[in-house]
Amino acid sequence: MPTKTDTRPSTVWEEPNAVQIKVTIFNLLFAVFLFGGLWTGRNFFKYVFDKTFHYTREGWDKFTWNFAWFFVATAVANELVRQGFAHAHYEFSGYKLDGINIWILFKLFIVMPLSGLFTSCAKPAASVPVAARRWAITRDCCCF
Repeated sequence: MPTKTDTRPSTVWEEPNAVQIKVTIFNLLFAVFLFGGLWTGRNFFKYVFDKTFHYTREGWDKFTWNFAWFFVATAVANELVRQGFAHAHYEFSGYKLDGINIWILFKLFIVMPLSGLFTSCAKPAASVPVAARRWAITRDCCCF
């Protein structure tokens, strides 16, 4: 009779598909959290970053609004790739790519760079001189 070397109980969250779904759930929950903070007037990013960045209330709300929608967009993109390539099998330069590998490459080479780009677009408004800050926050915050 074969012996089991790993004595940890197996959970549904250890399945590759469940790991992909966890990312979607996290992104959606964080977006709901950010939208909820805007709705209740308790801006999470203002609470965390107020000492670092000096935005107006309108700037903080726009900053948070844009990030909340970014998390919604990444959740949707995650699900599109997860479901769209679930049964895919490709071979590229001698490497066999299945749905999980494609999803990992998507996260590594698409989502991570886009996250960095999006975050860097939100940064320049914080370094604007105090006199011009109100204009900069309402006009240039988060590339929108």
